[in-house]
Amino acid sequence: TAEEPSTLYFEEFLKHGYNAWPDSYQNRFPDLKTWSGVRGLKKSLCQLAGAPDDSRGLLASRSLSLVQLASRCMFQRCRNVLTTDLSWPNYQDAVSRQALASGGQITTLALRDAIFHKKWTADDVASFLARAYVENHCDGLFLPAVDHLGIRVPIGTIVERIRQASQLQFVLVDAAQAFCHVPIDDCLAVADFVVAGCHKWMRAGQPMGIGLYGKHSTQRLMN
Repeated sequence: TAEEPSTLYFEEFLKHGYNAWPDSYQNRFPDLKTWSGVRGLKKSLCQLAGAPDDSRGLLASRSLSLVQLASRCMFQRCRNVLTTDLSWPNYQDAVSRQALASGGQITTLALRDAIFHKKWTADDVASFLARAYVENHCDGLFLPAVDHLGIRVPIGTIVERIRQASQLQFVLVDAAQAFCHVPIDDCLAVADFVVAGCHKWMRAGQPMGIGLYGKHSTQRLMN
């Protein structure tokens, strides 16, 4: 783009990939043949995340935009969403603002001190959150898969424990710290929506947000 004027050919290349170019451009820029367009990028990211073959993804310039989108959908279904002090502050603020705008609420539990100083195990965390979820009459859940200090949260176990005791209307998972560092297939298996991004990657270019649907019903809701 620095050497060539931006033309309609470039727009077609960006949207639809290398094969959308005429032969003259393909011959001039053979090193760009691996680019398969925005749709191809979404498909590759879904595969990288370990999502099912029929999964669809969303892209945004910032992962925060996707958290805001998912929060709006979450509070269409939920009255009280359980969160913890492990959430990234900007994401937590976005969920809190949406709760206020929607007439809902969030219940935020302190976990970090218990994990670091009381040596709570993954089972301790899952049991505590499941019990608090029921006691506070929650119907939604927002958790990080890995928090910004490196605590890995047992998402699958927590969701399973909660569903054994109560109704869970929406699960939103922040996988920004987890994507391509640890597997997130367990998150995709139980969540309605998973937010990730490339801003933790060297030479990623920009902090692009990635959204992955866990359930087809959520995809219809968010569309």
